[in-house]
Amino acid sequence: MKKNKFGGNPIKHYYINQRIRAKEVRLIDQDGTQIGVMPIREALSKADEQGLDLIQITNQSNPPICKLADYGQFMYQQKKKDKQQKKHGQVIKEIKISHKISDNDYETRLNQAKKFLDKKPEQPVLTHEQHYVL
Repeated sequence: MKKNKFGGNPIKHYYINQRIRAKEVRLIDQDGTQIGVMPIREALSKADEQGLDLIQITNQSNPPICKLADYGQFMYQQKKKDKQQKKHGQVIKEIKISHKISDNDYETRLNQAKKFLDKKPEQPVLTHEQHYVL
C-alpha cells in the first residue's frame, strides 16, 4: 500500500473490472448476498449488464472476493467507514520516565497518569522506562 502525499495513512487501492487478474472469483452482489464462484468473464458480463463495476475486495482468499458496486460510491463508503473507525479508536496515553528523573518530575508524571485514569478509568496508559547500560 502506498502512503498518501501528506505522509498520513496508506491509501488502499482496489483492482476493478479488467485489472482483476484472477481466472475465477467469488462474486458478491450489491446488496451483500453471495452469488457464488464463477469465471472472471462471466462476472464482468454481469457487472456490465447491471451498469456496475467489478471491484476486487480481497485477494487473500482463493478465489479472490469481488463485489458488484459503483466504484465511486464504494470508495466514498470506505472512506466514511475508515473515518468512523478512527473516530471511535482508542488512544493510548504514554508516559516516559528515565532513571535520571528528579523527584519533582517524577511527581509531575505521576499526577499526569492519575489525570489520565480519572478521565477514563478503562483507558490504557503505557509507561516507558529508559534504561542505559554502560
